[in-house]
Amino acid sequence: MFMITVDSSIEYLETKVQGVQGRKRKQAQADDHKEPDWWIKLGLVVKTLNGGEDTAIPSQIPSELSKTHKALFKVARDCMQAFQAAPKKKRDQVLLKDAMVALSCTANLHSPKVGAYFEDDFLARAFNACMDSEIDHHEDLVRWLAPLREIARSGDASDVRDEALFKNAELTRERRRICALGARSLHEKVLDIVQQMCALVIERPFGDSPSETDALIAWANVYKTLLPTGITISTGETWLRATLPVHSELAAELGTEAGEGGGRRVDMRFLYNDIEVSNVELKARSRKTSERATQTRKNLRLARCIQRELERLGVPTPEILFADVSGYMGIFSKVVKLDDIYVAGRVTDQVVTLPTSMYTLRQFLEGSSLSVIINFLSHLERLGMAAWDAAAAKEASDSESDFVEDVEYDVDESYPTEKRFEDNILLTPKKKRV
Repeated sequence: MFMITVDSSIEYLETKVQGVQGRKRKQAQADDHKEPDWWIKLGLVVKTLNGGEDTAIPSQIPSELSKTHKALFKVARDCMQAFQAAPKKKRDQVLLKDAMVALSCTANLHSPKVGAYFEDDFLARAFNACMDSEIDHHEDLVRWLAPLREIARSGDASDVRDEALFKNAELTRERRRICALGARSLHEKVLDIVQQMCALVIERPFGDSPSETDALIAWANVYKTLLPTGITISTGETWLRATLPVHSELAAELGTEAGEGGGRRVDMRFLYNDIEVSNVELKARSRKTSERATQTRKNLRLARCIQRELERLGVPTPEILFADVSGYMGIFSKVVKLDDIYVAGRVTDQVVTLPTSMYTLRQFLEGSSLSVIINFLSHLERLGMAAWDAAAAKEASDSESDFVEDVEYDVDESYPTEKRFEDNILLTPKKKRV
């Protein structure tokens, strides 16, 4: 009968540990001589160009890439070549941002250039994946706003506000009669929004061209009034935590700053029980077109950071809705995975607009702007609930795994998983401080 002695067990364990350590040393040596992945190479080129220096841009497409990855390689390469070919004082920063989006494994459907790089069938599927035919419809709003539309057609903003105030008071009395502590209904919140919009028309607190801060106040008031249970909003150049791991990776790969605080700053972020679920960027209407285009491409990559963090929590294929706002106008978009890349495009053709005149107030009451905002927030609530459940399940699973490992006490032979192009997100590179 074969007997295992204590000495032989210790000898076996020491041998196993030495073997694992040897393999890890070989892995580390191989990593030291490993050629950087193609998207890291192009990321280094972006960093150099962003720093104001010219450099050689790889032109040969790696043969092993999928059809969609080749298309994104071409987008990044061509944008950087066009940027570098222009005189330094006339270089268009939007070209660099388009390259960064492509290197974030994302086809940007907002950019008219993208269509030339993908097949028609893929583009059709991409646009369909982003568009949501239901987001600009809300059956209850049709009924609730009907009386106010009638008044707006023949009266002024004061008449509309008075009717909204009167109806809201009726609903409040009825709610308190049924339950003194009952939560305010969506109908009541909608009437509050109508009163706010009438105030924008009557009082014109920010004029026709609000500053970025003024626009932030106006939009934040709308969102705060309509927020579903569990959703909170944070404004005023706050840190988007989902960008922190991306900053750390870029610091290691490109030699850029890892970022201070909690990551990249954003104008507005939405959270569900402290889990980030969306972001909104704002600009004054008076800003140049190129600045607004740059904002969209930045916002898209921030949404990708949120998406990747939710995937890490265990949410299957999360669809991230985000918004770009210029003054009183906003465009709502979606980032979603399609095949082996991500696509980003408008979720509706509707431009959501807050009113500044009687004409635009009628448009607000008769159009779908309010439906888009309400459905946008409802999507965030559903996404947040899914993320919360996934995070709880992941925590429970990790705790069980840690407990089993502690009991069994085996040597960890696992290596870090290799980063894929689908995981890559390229935020605007910064020079490393000396």
